[in-house]
Amino acid sequence: MQKFTTLSDQQILSELGQRFDKKRIQKGIMDKSLIKQGGVSSDALNKFRQASGGITLLNFVRLLRGINELDALEKLISVDSGLLFSENETPPRKRIRHSLIRKKSVNWGEDQ
Repeated sequence: MQKFTTLSDQQILSELGQRFDKKRIQKGIMDKSLIKQGGVSSDALNKFRQASGGITLLNFVRLLRGINELDALEKLISVDSGLLFSENETPPRKRIRHSLIRKKSVNWGEDQ
């Protein structure tokens, strides 16, 4: 397995197609059932395998559905749960501002 950071866009597409096909074969899924389960055309599947012409994100999701690997998308772009907030919480600050210092009157003890 190659690191994507060292590959061109075309090489990444080719690598994804190869990994996808290996996973499909490991799971013992035939092309016909993949096409039926995923709802994608055989033409789109072949383009993905050959890395020719690119593939839409929708077809990529459908192909993953066809091999029962939609959970792999969870790892694709993960969000740190610490960055999320509920309706009752205030959103995280975007800016830091100097607070205004309010001068308090000095009480010398004689004024009491």
